Amino acid sequence: MIGLDVPASLVSGKFAKVAVLCGALRYASAEVLGRRFARLSVASAVTAAGQVTAILLSMLFSASDLNGSTQQA
Repeated sequence: MIGLDVPASLVSGKFAKVAVLCGALRYASAEVLGRRFARLSVASAVTAAGQVTAILLSMLFSASDLNGSTQQA
């Protein structure tokens, strides 16, 4: 869970800018990889499962980094 002190530290706007940039990069990479997998005749369910797994892992690492940075007292 995110503590009450975390949103106050993210008010500067840098976190929001990085989040938007990361979202745009992931959207672009999904397009490129989707076209590549379509040419290779990979089922769309397989690519969707891989994409969801990759997003889940990146979210877990991001959450652990965020959680670790708040408990440095």
